[in-house]
Amino acid sequence: MTQEKIEVQNLQEIIFDRLKGEILDGTLKPGDPINAVDTANRFGISRTPVREAISKLEAIALVEKVPRCGYKVAGFSITEVLETYYLRASMEGMAASMAAKNFTAEQREQLREICRRSQDTLKYGDHKDFLELNTQMHELIYSAIQTTSIRELLHRYRDITKRYAALGVELTGRNEQLSEEHQNLVDAIVRADSEQAEYWAKRHLISTAKSIANNWKDVQ
Repeated sequence: MTQEKIEVQNLQEIIFDRLKGEILDGTLKPGDPINAVDTANRFGISRTPVREAISKLEAIALVEKVPRCGYKVAGFSITEVLETYYLRASMEGMAASMAAKNFTAEQREQLREICRRSQDTLKYGDHKDFLELNTQMHELIYSAIQTTSIRELLHRYRDITKRYAALGVELTGRNEQLSEEHQNLVDAIVRADSEQAEYWAKRHLISTAKSIANNWKDVQ
C-alpha cells in the first residue's frame, strides 16, 4: 500500500469517527444534510476520504442518500426504536447474567464505582458525563462475553441506540428511574445474583424504550 493510500485511509477513518460521534451524541440530528464538499472544507481535506467516510456511515444506516441532494442523517421510527431496544435487552440480559457469575472482585468494585459517579452526574445535571459513564458501565458488562462476534454485535446495537438514549435520558422524571435501574443492576452483579442481573439489565433498556415511546411526539 502506498503512502498516499495510507494517508487517505487514515483520514477516512478519522472523518468517519468524527461524523459518527456527532450523529450519536445528537450534534447532527435526523434530517441534517451531510455534504461531501462542505464537510471536506470544514476539516480542510480533500473530498475523497470524506466520500468514503460517508459511504461507511450509509452502510451502518446512520446516513441515507437523498436523490440529487447528497446525504442526510438518517431518521428513525418508533417501531425501529422499540424493536432495537428489545433486541438489545435480550443480549444485554445475557451479558449481565454472565458478569454476575464470572466477574472478579476487582471488576465488581469497578462497576460499583462507575455507578456511583454516574449517579452524581445525574444529580448535577451533567448529561454529557452521564452518557460517558453509562457507556463505561455497559462496556464493562460486555467484557463478560467471551465470544468476540457477540461483543461486536452488542457494540453495534449500542451505537444504534445511543441516539435514542440521548432522548430518553432527558425525559421528565426519567433521571430518578435511571438511577434506580442502574443501582439495582449493579447490586445484582456485585452480589453474584445472575437472575436478578439479567432481569434488571432487560428492564433498564425496555424502560428506556417505553419512555421514548410514551413521549414520542416530544422527542422527534
